[in-house]
Amino acid sequence: MRKIGMCLGVALAVAAPALAQEQGPWAVDAMVAPNAGLGIAYQFSDRLSIRPWLGLGYADQAGVFVNVGAELRFDLLVGPRWAPYLSASAGYMHNQAVPVGVAGPYPGYTVQPNAGQFAAGAGLRYQVARRVSLFTEGRWMYTTYPSNYNTGGWGNFTVNGQNHVQLVLGATYIL
Repeated sequence: MRKIGMCLGVALAVAAPALAQEQGPWAVDAMVAPNAGLGIAYQFSDRLSIRPWLGLGYADQAGVFVNVGAELRFDLLVGPRWAPYLSASAGYMHNQAVPVGVAGPYPGYTVQPNAGQFAAGAGLRYQVARRVSLFTEGRWMYTTYPSNYNTGGWGNFTVNGQNHVQLVLGATYIL
């Protein structure tokens, strides 16, 4: 609970001064890691944006899963081709798992069909053209139930049952 409060505190701390700046455009985000997803971004200002998303994925133990959530992103620099940013996000994941212990090649933990996800991270955006940029982000994610099914997966590394480190890769197109 303390970690969730910390994420929300960071988001509120960066939001107040940024909301006073000039409003900006809409954009579309496409992500390929840790799972495939699409999002819409709205720039409140030159530095602050909100980015709701919908993601899909597959895990051997849980089948197809769906992620839905939103990220609050604060750009530390405005204008340069390379720009670092900070982020905080909250999401929900649903999968096809039955909430029981897993047997076979993945013993020792329970797969749950629903989970809350809270994350904080830092990333780097590279502006390829006036309307196109690429981004990569490292983030720490906390899930509301213990889960080991993503251990060693592309872009998602389990620290312990409820804590994960993620590598996010994506592109943004400004509308």
